[in-house]
Amino acid sequence: MLNVRWDLAAGARGDLFAQGHVPGAVFVDLDTELAAAPTTGTGGRHPLPAPADFQATMRAAGVDDSRPVIGYDAAPSTAAARAW
Repeated sequence: MLNVRWDLAAGARGDLFAQGHVPGAVFVDLDTELAAAPTTGTGGRHPLPAPADFQATMRAAGVDDSRPVIGYDAAPSTAAARAW
């Protein structure tokens, strides 16, 4: 399981992950692991990471072909959708 806790005002919320999460879940940082570094111009605030970078992040989080992956966040966030 991937837990993405992030909000616009505070950014990554590893502190909330530390306070409680589904057992076995791994914290994934939207800013540094699910997005490439922002660029000026067309990339936006959270441009998609390069495929190889995303794959490395997922492998480090324990994602492989052996089981389904669940991504979740806290309401009303939609940050976990980035993992899709």
